[in-house]
Amino acid sequence: IGMWKVMPALAAGCSIVIKPSETTPLTMLRVAELASEAGIPDGVFNVVTGSGAVCGAALTSHPHVAKISFTGSTATGKGIARTAADHLTRVTLELGGKNPAIVLKDADPQWVIEGLMTGSFLNQGQVCAASSRIYIEAPLFDTLVSGFEQAVKSLQVGPGMSPVAQINPLVSRAHCDKVCSFLDDAQAQQAELIRGSNGPAGEGYYVAPTLVVNPDAKLRLTREEVFGPVVNLVRVADGEEGLQ
Repeated sequence: IGMWKVMPALAAGCSIVIKPSETTPLTMLRVAELASEAGIPDGVFNVVTGSGAVCGAALTSHPHVAKISFTGSTATGKGIARTAADHLTRVTLELGGKNPAIVLKDADPQWVIEGLMTGSFLNQGQVCAASSRIYIEAPLFDTLVSGFEQAVKSLQVGPGMSPVAQINPLVSRAHCDKVCSFLDDAQAQQAELIRGSNGPAGEGYYVAPTLVVNPDAKLRLTREEVFGPVVNLVRVADGEEGLQ
């Protein structure tokens, strides 16, 4: 995501300062090294690491920053928008979402499963564009639930450096606890959960890839972004109900 912002800015001749998430700084630091090796002048491509409350706040409130592009939580985005307004700084915000997919009755089940398994569980669901709720027309619902169950239970769970692991640990203990709280809430409300492997015990912040079948609309995981390997499968009468 950071590179989506970096490349057009550099192509337009702008100098940039990028602050990656404090939990995932290494990729962008490596990109900065490569930029230097490629001959980009010092001071054009800059990476600052640290917490959002300190480093992020200093950047977004600086009067010499001409443009802010932020990807993250809605709450943080609101704060950045208020700060940007004080300086009339241009700002682009890509905030939390609850991305849906609608599957119609004439869809190819195998194609749907292959596509949405990637779209939903890539990077353990820690993707702002992940398909976290899938609305399925009734005639195809049972077939797809069975197919998704088989696919989820076949996922290999393991360390990020494993060449065969398809689901890796979440980014931090705090985030793992947050994702688990959604599942605990759903389980307490008698939701139907279909779970894959839990991963190696005690070796990382693993959350089993999970399907939630026809969850109640009032559940937190139905209304809020989970940002983890959790996908809702919802039966609808037709595409129109799915859109609603």
